[in-house]
Amino acid sequence: MLRDHDRSDTIGAAPQVVKVYQYMHSASLGVFWPDKRKKQIYLQGRPCLGYERIENWILDPDTLRSERFAIDESQFISAVEAATENDEE
Repeated sequence: MLRDHDRSDTIGAAPQVVKVYQYMHSASLGVFWPDKRKKQIYLQGRPCLGYERIENWILDPDTLRSERFAIDESQFISAVEAATENDEE
């Protein structure tokens, strides 16, 4: 329903997912949205920026498998530099 644009406009965005463990422990999961191929991660409904390093597990909405998402150091540095340049303008 979230991906179907013919449905009501009252919903439609990246899902917000929380995993609840026994003994009342919980953790927010990121979501590859709209799919894993785009490599865009949303956490609590908000897109994560390129320079953000999140420690949360990331859920693939198509397979329902979660994984750690690794960003290499060069991607992180270039994203931080781009964000710094945008702030200076």
